[in-house]
Amino acid sequence: MSSGVLARSHEPPGHLTGWLSGSVDMACDLEGLLHPDTGLDSIEIGAQALELGIRAVVLQAHDYCTAPVAAYLADADFKDTPIALFGSVALNTTVGGLNVYAVEHTLMLAGKVVHMPTLSAENFLRSQRWPSRLPVGFDGAEPALSVVSARGRVLPELKELLEVIATRDGVLGAGFLHTSELLALFEAAKVCGVTRLLVSDPVRNNGARPGDVDRMLRQGAYIMISASSQGRDRMLAASLARTHPERLILGLHSAEASGSLRSHYIAALRGWLELGLDEGEIRRAIGDNPRRLLGLEERIMHGTHLHA
Repeated sequence: MSSGVLARSHEPPGHLTGWLSGSVDMACDLEGLLHPDTGLDSIEIGAQALELGIRAVVLQAHDYCTAPVAAYLADADFKDTPIALFGSVALNTTVGGLNVYAVEHTLMLAGKVVHMPTLSAENFLRSQRWPSRLPVGFDGAEPALSVVSARGRVLPELKELLEVIATRDGVLGAGFLHTSELLALFEAAKVCGVTRLLVSDPVRNNGARPGDVDRMLRQGAYIMISASSQGRDRMLAASLARTHPERLILGLHSAEASGSLRSHYIAALRGWLELGLDEGEIRRAIGDNPRRLLGLEERIMHGTHLHA
């Protein structure tokens, strides 16, 4: 590691805090009603993010739609503030699987991101050695979910779902689908008019290889790497910062337990500095790129209310 990287990684926390102004937390996880690593509820998350100058927070959970929570907070506690709160949904069996009504209701409220199945995805369950049943802790024993047929063709019933995402200008997330599924899905999504595509930690979550990531980029996808990522996903972040800086999104949640978002975010920024990224690369990937993916600049340009 170069001496320059080491010097950057010891920037004073107050200096790094300024980098968060205008940034986006694209993956603020909730387990139940609390953030698992900080113990904060959604109101506390919004308040701390607002204090840090965060531009937007996307609340997400594996087992329920967070859009009603985001919608309530946007119209109550955070009305007329500069922070945008968005919900999301992961199309696991807990919300009915590949359920067009869950998608529509999410995007009609304060939802913005529709993730394909995560913990219910066949690809994920195979990796956990649960080839056809849900993990322990889920209610019932429903079949694992895939978006393609035995012949590798996108299921016809997904056409309506994709059209809803396109019509309501949502973001389509790859979830934990296998790369072969998500590449086919993204092609079908583009035909249906979906323009906002997101893949998170593609090596770990989707089994992607370098050529697969190149195809995702050609399809117009943004690649998000979490702050707690390891191995090839982390190396992918460093590579994309050089080759496709406009498509890289960096996560803000570190793996360490803490009582505040600030500590999480600063630890994440230090991690990206230690990887060798500079201030401009980091601020682009935590601010400009996710704002563009969510269409925040377009909302300002057209005078749209932040929480609409």
